[in-house]
This record gives sequence, C-alpha cells and structure tokens, in this order.
Amino acid sequence: MIARFVALGAVAALLCAAPGARAEAPAESQADALFTEGKHLRDAGRFSEACTKFAQSQQLSPGVGIALHLGDCYERIGRTASAWQEFRAAEKLAREHNDAKREELARTRAETVEPKINRLRIDVPPGAAAAGAELHVDGAGIPRVAWDAPLAIDPGDHVVAFAMPGQAARTVTAHVEAAAPIAVVQLAEPAAPAAPAPVPAAEPAAPAQPQLAPEAPADGGRRWVEYGLAGAGLVGIGVGAALLASNSQSPAAGSGCATPPPDSGPTTGAIIAFGAGGAALAAAFVVFFTGPHAKGASMESAIVVTPAPVPGGGGALLRASF
Repeated sequence: MIARFVALGAVAALLCAAPGARAEAPAESQADALFTEGKHLRDAGRFSEACTKFAQSQQLSPGVGIALHLGDCYERIGRTASAWQEFRAAEKLAREHNDAKREELARTRAETVEPKINRLRIDVPPGAAAAGAELHVDGAGIPRVAWDAPLAIDPGDHVVAFAMPGQAARTVTAHVEAAAPIAVVQLAEPAAPAAPAPVPAAEPAAPAQPQLAPEAPADGGRRWVEYGLAGAGLVGIGVGAALLASNSQSPAAGSGCATPPPDSGPTTGAIIAFGAGGAALAAAFVVFFTGPHAKGASMESAIVVTPAPVPGGGGALLRASF
C-alpha cells in the first residue's frame, strides 16, 4: 500500500512539472534555430546579419557557446567594445559551469581584443555629480563612479545626454573614429538662470518753471514822464507870458500924473517862469528822443517853442507834431 502511494506521488509530480518543461522547450528551440541561422550567415560572409541572429539567440537562452560566437562576430565587423564584453561574459559563464577550457579561451580572446577597443571620454562640469546630474550614452545610464574613466565604446555616432536637476537634458552627438583610440566630449557648464532685467529708475520730473508775469511795456513810465515834463514846461511858459502881459498894462504916461518907476517884479517872475518852462520842455525832449519808442518813431514828430510878439509884450508859440 505504501509503495502504491509513493508511485502516485511521483506521477503527480511529473505531471505538474511537464507544463514548465513544455514552456521552456519552444524558447530553447527558437534560440537553437537562431543560432544555426547565424552560423550560416557568418559562413556566407554576412557578418552584420549573423551578429543580429546570434544576439537574438543569446537573449532567449544565454550560454557560453553563443557568447563566444557573438563576440567573434562583433570583432569581425569592428565592434571591438561589444566583442570584448561578450568574451568577458563567456569567461564568467564558463567559470560558473566549471568549464576551464572555454574559460581560458574566452579570457584569451578578451585580452587579444582589448587593445583595439575605442574609448569615449566625457568631461563633465565640476560639481555636476554632487549636484545630482544624470549622464546617459545611447539611452543607457552611466554610473557616477564611471564618469571619470573613458568608456569602452564601438566606433560610430553616439548620443550623449546630460541633465542637471530642474533643467531639460542637453544632448550631444559624439563621433568615434575607428582609427582613433579615444574621443573626447566636452560638456559645457550649464547656463545660469537669466537674472531678471533691472527696472529702470524713473527719471525725476523737471522742476516746474515759474510763470513770470508779462512785463509792462518798457516805455510806459517814460511816456508819463514825458507828458509831465512837457506839461510843466507849457505851464511855465504860460505863466511867464501872463506876467509880461500884466506888466505892459500899467497906466499910460500923459495922464497928468507923474509916471511911477516901472515895476521889475513881474518881469523877473516872467524870466524865471520862462526859464523853468524851457528847462522842463528840454528835459521832455531828452526823455522822448532817447526812449525805446524814439527808435521807430518818425522824424516828423516834434515839439517846437518859438518866441512870438503879442500886443503889449512878448510871448511864446508852442507847436507840436506827432
């Protein structure tokens, strides 16, 4: 009875394991088919296509043999960095499987191809790693501990992406020549944020100019002085003439009375009046002809005083034209 239960358990275990085995079989068979197709392409000299088939087979079922074939194919098309990586992967797998022969073969192939490897040195701005920057080459992130060492890389064009925190990534295309052992990419310092433009200071307002009252005409006061002097002169001449007339109308000789001595008072007053009036008129002439209005005035404007005989004495005649 016990033997029967043991037999049934063994059968059940096999049945449970069968689906997993059936699931693994298609992947392995597909990997074998790709591997075989890759060898045919390699033998035909179509190495680039052969490398593609070997790489697909390696993804489905990694192994020491497929890694050695893929490394050899990469070396043939000049992808020395990829060939070196595959030989190192084959060496590790052979060591894990205690396959000393193929481990030695993989190590020898890696050491042979290593001097041919092209390298890319990326000069990252100082302090970028500490600031949290990120570096990618062909989409693969590069650990910060490897930033200071040149990267093993295949010849051709490669996209280098560098990003600082809070800034958009900057991309640079690096071209690696097969004949050049090392290529250098210099990453510039990230641009500092633009400072806000200074606001121009408002210019102080110009002080308001005081409004001056319009000046009165310059000759306004002079005109009144002219009128005053001319009037005083006329009055003086008039007074002098009146005094002379009163002196000439004394009683006539032959009236039977003794003729009194002539009175000299009115005559003296007339002379003084005539002198004062003439002086006032002369001053009026000076003010008039030296004033601003005299520059544009017509030469026909004038005031003329001339002596004139009058009945019973002397007089003066005043003539003015404007």
